[in-house]
Amino acid sequence: MSVSSDATICALDVGDKRIGMAQANVVSLFPQPCAVIVHDDTVIERLKELLSTHKAIALVVGLPRSLQSDDTAQTESVRNFVARVRSSVPAVPLYFQDEAGTTKQAEEELRQRKQSASNDPRSSKDALAASYILEDFIQEGKHHELLD
Repeated sequence: MSVSSDATICALDVGDKRIGMAQANVVSLFPQPCAVIVHDDTVIERLKELLSTHKAIALVVGLPRSLQSDDTAQTESVRNFVARVRSSVPAVPLYFQDEAGTTKQAEEELRQRKQSASNDPRSSKDALAASYILEDFIQEGKHHELLD
């Protein structure tokens, strides 16, 4: 498969109120926060727009689990959200990625930078957590099948 050099892999940190989004260009593979989406009735349409804008070839979704790696109510909520996305955006492959610790990591980074949440996705813990989810996906080599 030939992939355009401006294509990206996108990732989501799905929450009940907000969804953080990150993207990495397929050439540089450097994850960066890019958006925060309000999790309301317009979330699927907004996500479709962003995936198109970022020329996404895949979507990685953080999967929350308990400390014992068991499913939780939030795990089920994310799986239900992904089912909605799959039916609305069938052309974009979806992958789950363990999101353990990504929100705490984002909070710590923002604390060290002395930043709090704002309208800038780079200072949003949700979008920053999504960038860590995407970084884990890339570091585990899961992106190779997309680029071969």
